[in-house]
Amino acid sequence: MLDEPRAARRETEAAERLDQDVRSGAISIGYQTREDSDLMRLAQANDTAAFDELVSRYRDRVYALAAAAFSDPERIGDVVCEAFLYAYRNIARARTTRPDAWFYISALRAVFVIATPPTCPGSHGA
Repeated sequence: MLDEPRAARRETEAAERLDQDVRSGAISIGYQTREDSDLMRLAQANDTAAFDELVSRYRDRVYALAAAAFSDPERIGDVVCEAFLYAYRNIARARTTRPDAWFYISALRAVFVIATPPTCPGSHGA
């Protein structure tokens, strides 16, 4: 027969370790249940599953911004792709833990990139 206070203490310690592991990200309880700011921090630490979850949460907003700028479905798709590529490639340098701000900035940048025609060096005439 175990000493009841000792057994209760072990259970409490185990629960505290589990809670700490979940909060630190060592154990995942599922990305769908995490706060956006937690996902942003994980994505900034190269957690691609966290970034994927953020994309699924923000793709409609990015699409809406692109659709407000362009009517051509191909250009809208280009903006969405460009926005998420930029966001992924540069997320470690983001100075925010707010993914709504980060994806909005990335989408606006993508609108400008897609709207600006490419320039070729030396194409300004002879």
